[in-house]
Amino acid sequence: MKKIISLIAASAICTTTVMSVGATDVTPTSVPSSGNTTVSATVSPTYTVTIPSNAELKAVTDGTLSADGEISVTAVKLRKGYKLQITVSSENDFVMTSVDAAELAYTLKCGTNEVSTAKNLVTEFATNTAPQKSTLEFAAGVPDFAGDYSDLLTFTIAQVAE
Repeated sequence: MKKIISLIAASAICTTTVMSVGATDVTPTSVPSSGNTTVSATVSPTYTVTIPSNAELKAVTDGTLSADGEISVTAVKLRKGYKLQITVSSENDFVMTSVDAAELAYTLKCGTNEVSTAKNLVTEFATNTAPQKSTLEFAAGVPDFAGDYSDLLTFTIAQVAE
């Protein structure tokens, strides 16, 4: 009885380790007596991008407003010859508005690159497993009116050819 159970268990182990693969039948009468196997793999692009959830501009000594932020990426793995590109669009063309319809224009810079509606490229990142970052600088002049001002920025992340 133990032999039958051992035989059944061994048979079950052998059948569970069998994998299905595409096969080429080669027989003694096949000409030529060889076969081919294609080996392939699919590696999907990966990355994690972190953008600021808000940027609250604060008054500096001369009455102007400013704030800093950061876009960071980790574990960037893209197709060869591609880069990660981050662009931005502003709901009000880089003008904050208040509930009283007061307006306050502001600028956004990433390094030396000044971002605008016409030039919306913020930053780019290459394939790299190490963390990468770009600093954002928001600035506005001296406001004419008191109030709570805001604008909505939408960041778009795309994989583009270099």
